[in-house]
Amino acid sequence: MYKTIFSLLFLIFSLSLFAQNQNIPQQLDRYLKDHLTQLQLQSSDLRYTVSSHYASTHTGVEHIYLQQQYMGLPIRGAVLNTNLSAEGEVLSIGNRFVDGIEQRAISAEPTVAVREALGYVLSMFGPQIAGRSIRPAEVQSIKLLDQDGYRHRFAPSGLALEPIELWQEWMVQDDKLMRVWAAEYHSLDAQHVWLIRINPYELELVAYRDQVLHCQF
Repeated sequence: MYKTIFSLLFLIFSLSLFAQNQNIPQQLDRYLKDHLTQLQLQSSDLRYTVSSHYASTHTGVEHIYLQQQYMGLPIRGAVLNTNLSAEGEVLSIGNRFVDGIEQRAISAEPTVAVREALGYVLSMFGPQIAGRSIRPAEVQSIKLLDQDGYRHRFAPSGLALEPIELWQEWMVQDDKLMRVWAAEYHSLDAQHVWLIRINPYELELVAYRDQVLHCQF
C-alpha cells in the first residue's frame, strides 16, 4: 500500500554517499537498497525511472523524483522523492512506492486493443455523430499520429479539441496491481479534460475525473 510521506532523519548519517562528482541516480539506488526495511519495500520494488532531477539555485538542494514501474509501465501515483543538501546529505524522503508489486500484479496481457479503448472513450465522453455514438468502422479511420511503446496519440479528427492520448499503466485496485488503459480526452466545447482509466479485459470504466475546475459565482 502507498506510504505516507515521511522524513528519514535516521538516514542522514551517510554524509558522503552522494558526492557531487558521482552519478546521483546510481548512488540513490544503492542507498535505497541499503534501507529497504525502513522504507518497507522489497528489492524487487525498486524498479523506476528518474522523472525529475533538479537543484535549487538558492539553496543548492537537489530534488530527485523517481517514478516506480513494473514490466516497463508506470504505476499510477507511485513516486518517491528525495531532497539532498548541497553537501550531499539526505534531508528527507517521501515514499509512495507500492510494496510487493510482484505479489500484487495481475500480469495477464490485456485483451482490449488500443482502438477498442479509443472507441470506448469516444462513445462515453465524445460528441454525438448525427445523434448517435461513434461506430467501430469510424474509429478505425482515425489517424494514429505517433506511438512510443504503450503510448499512442490519435488525431482529433473533429471529435476532440486536442489529440487523444492513450497509454497503459498500473494502478492499485482492491489491493491488487491492475494494468489499465488510460486516456486523456479534451472535449470539443473546451469545457472538460477527462482523465479516464479503462479495464483492459472487459472494456469498462475503472475511474475517471475532469481535470478542469469549474467555478460558480
